[in-house]
Amino acid sequence: DKVNAVGLRSHFLASQLAVPMMLAEAEAGNPSLIVTVSSFGGLRYIFDVAYGVGKAGKDRMAADIAAELADTNITSVALWPGAVKTEVVSDFTSRPSTSEAAKSVWAQSETPLFSGRAVASLAMDPNRKKKAGKVVASADLALEYGFTEEDGSQPPSILALRNFFPASLKSLVPKSLSVPKWIVTLATTKF
Repeated sequence: DKVNAVGLRSHFLASQLAVPMMLAEAEAGNPSLIVTVSSFGGLRYIFDVAYGVGKAGKDRMAADIAAELADTNITSVALWPGAVKTEVVSDFTSRPSTSEAAKSVWAQSETPLFSGRAVASLAMDPNRKKKAGKVVASADLALEYGFTEEDGSQPPSILALRNFFPASLKSLVPKSLSVPKWIVTLATTKF
């Protein structure tokens, strides 16, 4: 219950309280953006039931908010960061007991700054309304808008085709090639 009270419910309440102010701004010619932070866990099982339910709810909430605000200058999207380098992750990967495989996965993860750059880039896009109601991956937005991590690196998209190749072949597959979202949709367990 705590997972969804903090995650899903907080996103809902913040959006509900912000929309009246955003509508006033939108009517004055100032477009607004609602970003609901979610993850691939809304599509497939990761961690536990509460996590998946919360993320699926966030994806649906972003789409439903977009539907209700379709005739306004407010855009609502769900943002899927990849694995994120939080303090907990940094502590975990610095332990001698952490496997090299886990360290290599987390070495490619995104920083919170990268997610912030994704949101800032989306907010500045005059055509962002085309993404309304959709799930957008921060790494895909980086390829579209040209931003990087602070060190200049480009974390891979969660949908990058190269993620599905063995390590020895990954370098042969361009980072910009992604699995089409319609294939991801077909591979889900929802239908």
